[in-house]
Amino acid sequence: QLRAWGVDPDTELVVYGPSPALAARAWWTLRWAGLDNVRVLDGGLKAWVLHGGPVAQGDFVPRARTSSERLGLSGGHMPDISVDEVNTLGGEVLLIDARDEASFLAASIPRAVNLAASELWTPSSTLRTTGEIRELYQTVGALNAPTVVVYCGGGVLSALSVLTLSALGVTPRLFVGSWSEWNKSPARMARSASERFLT
Repeated sequence: QLRAWGVDPDTELVVYGPSPALAARAWWTLRWAGLDNVRVLDGGLKAWVLHGGPVAQGDFVPRARTSSERLGLSGGHMPDISVDEVNTLGGEVLLIDARDEASFLAASIPRAVNLAASELWTPSSTLRTTGEIRELYQTVGALNAPTVVVYCGGGVLSALSVLTLSALGVTPRLFVGSWSEWNKSPARMARSASERFLT
Protein backbone atom coordinates (compact mmCIF):
# COMPACT_ATOMS: atom_id res chain seq x y z
CA GLN A 1 0.00 0.00 0.00
CA LEU A 2 2.81 2.42 0.82
CA ARG A 3 4.43 1.75 -2.55
CA ALA A 4 1.09 2.42 -4.26
CA TRP A 5 1.01 5.79 -2.51
CA GLY A 6 4.46 6.54 -3.91
CA VAL A 7 6.15 6.43 -0.50
CA ASP A 8 9.91 6.03 -0.62
CA PRO A 9 12.56 6.13 2.16
CA ASP A 10 12.73 9.95 1.94
CA THR A 11 8.96 10.61 2.13
CA GLU A 12 7.74 12.48 5.19
CA LEU A 13 4.75 10.68 6.68
CA VAL A 14 2.32 12.40 9.05
CA VAL A 15 -0.14 10.16 10.90
CA TYR A 16 -3.23 10.99 12.93
CA GLY A 17 -6.17 9.10 14.36
CA PRO A 18 -9.12 9.29 16.74
CA SER A 19 -6.71 9.34 19.71
CA PRO A 20 -3.05 10.23 20.23
CA ALA A 21 -2.37 6.61 21.18
CA LEU A 22 -3.69 5.15 17.91
CA ALA A 23 -1.65 7.67 15.94
CA ALA A 24 1.40 6.76 18.02
CA ARG A 25 0.89 3.08 17.26
CA ALA A 26 0.92 3.88 13.54
CA TRP A 27 4.09 5.94 14.13
CA TRP A 28 5.73 3.05 15.99
CA THR A 29 4.74 0.46 13.36
CA LEU A 30 6.11 2.55 10.50
CA ARG A 31 9.32 3.24 12.43
CA TRP A 32 9.61 -0.45 13.35
CA ALA A 33 9.32 -1.30 9.64
CA GLY A 34 12.27 0.95 8.81
CA LEU A 35 10.81 4.36 7.92
CA ASP A 36 12.56 7.20 9.77
CA ASN A 37 10.68 10.30 8.62
CA VAL A 38 7.39 9.72 10.47
CA ARG A 39 5.58 12.27 12.59
CA VAL A 40 2.34 12.42 14.59
CA LEU A 41 -0.13 15.27 14.02
CA ASP A 42 -0.63 16.58 17.55
CA GLY A 43 -4.34 16.88 18.28
CA GLY A 44 -5.33 14.97 15.16
CA LEU A 45 -7.98 16.10 12.70
CA LYS A 46 -9.79 18.21 15.30
CA ALA A 47 -6.71 20.36 15.92
CA TRP A 48 -6.06 20.55 12.17
CA VAL A 49 -9.55 21.95 11.56
CA LEU A 50 -9.32 24.37 14.51
CA HIS A 51 -6.11 25.76 13.01
CA GLY A 52 -7.77 26.33 9.64
CA GLY A 53 -6.44 23.29 7.82
CA PRO A 54 -8.35 22.20 4.70
CA VAL A 55 -10.43 19.04 4.90
CA ALA A 56 -11.08 16.64 2.03
CA GLN A 57 -14.70 15.52 1.57
CA GLY A 58 -16.47 13.06 -0.68
CA ASP A 59 -14.94 10.08 -2.42
CA PHE A 60 -11.21 9.61 -2.04
CA VAL A 61 -9.35 10.31 -5.27
CA PRO A 62 -5.69 9.34 -4.87
CA ARG A 63 -3.08 11.68 -6.26
CA ALA A 64 -1.28 10.31 -9.28
CA ARG A 65 1.98 8.88 -7.99
CA THR A 66 4.51 6.53 -9.40
CA SER A 67 4.76 3.28 -7.47
CA SER A 68 8.00 3.35 -5.52
CA GLU A 69 10.37 0.47 -6.09
CA ARG A 70 12.89 2.00 -3.68
CA LEU A 71 10.80 1.20 -0.62
CA GLY A 72 12.11 -1.86 1.14
CA LEU A 73 10.68 -2.53 4.58
CA SER A 74 11.90 -4.88 7.27
CA GLY A 75 10.92 -5.29 10.89
CA GLY A 76 12.98 -4.72 14.00
CA HIS A 77 13.98 -1.06 13.67
CA MET A 78 12.38 -0.12 17.01
CA PRO A 79 13.39 -1.83 20.27
CA ASP A 80 10.81 -4.31 21.49
CA ILE A 81 10.78 -7.22 23.92
CA SER A 82 9.26 -10.70 23.96
CA VAL A 83 6.99 -12.11 26.65
CA ASP A 84 9.73 -14.57 27.69
CA GLU A 85 12.15 -11.68 28.21
CA VAL A 86 9.55 -9.76 30.22
CA ASN A 87 9.03 -12.85 32.37
CA THR A 88 12.70 -12.78 33.39
CA LEU A 89 13.30 -9.04 33.79
CA GLY A 90 15.68 -8.03 36.55
CA GLY A 91 15.02 -5.48 39.24
CA GLU A 92 17.10 -2.82 37.49
CA VAL A 93 14.50 -2.56 34.70
CA LEU A 94 11.67 -0.07 35.04
CA LEU A 95 8.45 -1.63 33.74
CA ILE A 96 5.69 0.89 32.99
CA ASP A 97 2.05 -0.16 32.66
CA ALA A 98 0.32 2.43 30.44
CA ARG A 99 -3.24 1.20 31.09
CA ASP A 100 -5.73 3.08 33.23
CA GLU A 101 -5.42 2.79 36.99
CA ALA A 102 -8.44 0.48 37.39
CA SER A 103 -7.00 -2.07 34.95
CA PHE A 104 -3.60 -1.85 36.62
CA LEU A 105 -5.05 -2.41 40.09
CA ALA A 106 -7.11 -5.36 38.88
CA ALA A 107 -3.98 -7.19 37.69
CA SER A 108 -0.58 -6.31 36.28
CA ILE A 109 2.81 -7.71 35.41
CA PRO A 110 4.95 -8.06 38.57
CA ARG A 111 7.08 -5.03 39.50
CA ALA A 112 5.26 -2.73 37.07
CA VAL A 113 4.49 0.88 37.93
CA ASN A 114 1.44 2.60 36.55
CA LEU A 115 1.53 5.71 34.40
CA ALA A 116 -1.62 5.79 32.30
CA ALA A 117 -0.97 6.96 28.75
CA SER A 118 -4.16 9.02 28.97
CA GLU A 119 -2.31 11.29 31.41
CA LEU A 120 -0.07 12.35 28.54
CA TRP A 121 -2.78 14.19 26.62
CA THR A 122 -5.25 16.96 27.40
CA PRO A 123 -9.07 16.80 27.19
CA SER A 124 -8.76 18.29 23.70
CA SER A 125 -6.55 15.32 22.68
CA THR A 126 -3.37 17.35 22.25
CA LEU A 127 -0.23 16.18 23.97
CA ARG A 128 0.68 17.88 27.22
CA THR A 129 3.70 20.18 27.22
CA THR A 130 7.16 18.67 27.26
CA GLY A 131 7.61 19.97 30.81
CA GLU A 132 4.39 18.34 32.01
CA ILE A 133 5.27 15.04 30.36
CA ARG A 134 8.77 15.17 31.83
CA GLU A 135 7.31 15.63 35.32
CA LEU A 136 4.99 12.65 34.86
CA TYR A 137 7.88 10.39 33.89
CA GLN A 138 10.04 11.75 36.69
CA THR A 139 7.44 10.60 39.22
CA VAL A 140 8.03 6.95 38.20
CA GLY A 141 11.79 7.27 37.69
CA ALA A 142 11.73 6.75 33.92
CA LEU A 143 14.27 9.44 33.11
CA ASN A 144 17.05 7.87 35.20
CA ALA A 145 16.34 4.16 34.79
CA PRO A 146 19.01 2.19 32.88
CA THR A 147 16.33 0.27 30.97
CA VAL A 148 12.64 1.10 30.47
CA VAL A 149 10.01 -1.34 29.18
CA VAL A 150 6.44 -0.23 28.48
CA TYR A 151 3.24 -2.21 27.97
CA CYS A 152 -0.53 -1.75 28.04
CA GLY A 153 -3.51 -3.88 27.06
CA GLY A 154 -2.54 -4.56 23.46
CA GLY A 155 0.43 -2.38 22.50
CA VAL A 156 -1.47 0.77 21.50
CA LEU A 157 -1.43 3.03 24.57
CA SER A 158 2.16 2.04 25.30
CA ALA A 159 3.20 3.15 21.80
CA LEU A 160 2.40 6.69 22.96
CA SER A 161 4.66 6.11 25.95
CA VAL A 162 7.44 5.14 23.54
CA LEU A 163 6.83 8.26 21.45
CA THR A 164 6.87 10.66 24.39
CA LEU A 165 9.80 9.01 26.16
CA SER A 166 11.76 9.09 22.91
CA ALA A 167 11.13 12.84 22.71
CA LEU A 168 12.75 13.12 26.16
CA GLY A 169 15.85 11.19 25.10
CA VAL A 170 14.83 7.82 26.59
CA THR A 171 14.74 4.74 24.35
CA PRO A 172 12.22 2.32 25.86
CA ARG A 173 11.44 -1.19 24.69
CA LEU A 174 7.82 -1.89 23.74
CA PHE A 175 6.22 -5.14 24.87
CA VAL A 176 4.01 -5.42 21.80
CA GLY A 177 1.90 -8.33 23.05
CA SER A 178 1.35 -6.48 26.34
CA TRP A 179 -1.22 -7.67 28.87
CA SER A 180 -3.25 -9.56 26.25
CA GLU A 181 -0.26 -11.86 25.68
CA TRP A 182 0.92 -11.98 29.29
CA ASN A 183 -2.43 -13.20 30.63
CA LYS A 184 -2.60 -16.20 28.29
CA SER A 185 -0.31 -18.18 30.58
CA PRO A 186 -1.63 -19.56 33.91
CA ALA A 187 1.93 -19.59 35.26
CA ARG A 188 2.45 -15.92 34.43
CA MET A 189 -0.92 -15.03 35.91
CA ALA A 190 0.04 -16.88 39.08
CA ARG A 191 3.13 -14.67 39.25
CA SER A 192 0.96 -11.60 38.81
CA ALA A 193 -1.22 -12.72 41.72
CA SER A 194 1.65 -13.58 44.05
CA GLU A 195 4.17 -10.82 43.25
CA ARG A 196 1.95 -7.75 43.09
CA PHE A 197 3.76 -4.43 43.47
CA LEU A 198 7.17 -5.89 44.37
CA THR A 199 9.99 -3.40 43.90
